[in-house]
Amino acid sequence: MFLKFLDSQSSATKKEKKSLYKGGRSVYDFLPWVDYDPKNKIWMLEDGQSVSTLIDIQPKSCEARPENYLEEISDSINTIINSVPQLDPPFVLQFFVYNEESLRDLKKRLSEHIPDDLKETKLTQDFLKRMAEHFSLISNPEGLFYDKDITDSPWFAKTYNVKLCMYRKLSSVNDLEIGITAVNELLEVSTTLINGLNGSGIKAKRDGQKELYEWMLPFFNDTTNYNDSIDELIKSVPYPGDENLPWGTDLVKLLFLNEPH
Repeated sequence: MFLKFLDSQSSATKKEKKSLYKGGRSVYDFLPWVDYDPKNKIWMLEDGQSVSTLIDIQPKSCEARPENYLEEISDSINTIINSVPQLDPPFVLQFFVYNEESLRDLKKRLSEHIPDDLKETKLTQDFLKRMAEHFSLISNPEGLFYDKDITDSPWFAKTYNVKLCMYRKLSSVNDLEIGITAVNELLEVSTTLINGLNGSGIKAKRDGQKELYEWMLPFFNDTTNYNDSIDELIKSVPYPGDENLPWGTDLVKLLFLNEPH
């Protein structure tokens, strides 16, 4: 009688027991990038049809500017954004605005500003070394000093960043005109947008997988073991380079140095 009771219990809950052994969705499943085209700097998304590109936009200084100047900038941006075709399925634009406790982009721009024939001179190298030390000092998250008067918090330098993720979403290949690919459409529209921003005095450029990697890596990994420094983290685990990645490398798994919690 007791065995019969156990048997009825196990059959009644068999489906439930089986579901207990199933793992939940991994955080990997929520990140969209599946494959990367380094030539065009475009990613294929998880549905195997939609594609995306990443655009870096440098903030434009508007401090102490007259109101009509700000209105002109605003009108220019609205005109550029409204030039994106209204299609179904649509182009999707996501803007990400954030502060980062790192001045590595500023160091990179400083180095790129120097003419090639002067970069390797002793004077230039000494200057770049001293500026790198300065940037590292003032971007320490613990702060260079404590600002009691204005912010009531530690003062340190950080960069203000704007990223634009543009997606060409598709539900099927039938959403495209004959002879047109999602990559063609995305390249044409994103290039027009980048040129429009640059023409308005707002510097914009297309980012590749290296920039995406360096943007995402600090989000998914603790910097405690790297002196609480984003720069130290990226220096310790640099992007391997497009040419050094084995075929089929999953960017999402590269972004996690430890198992997600």
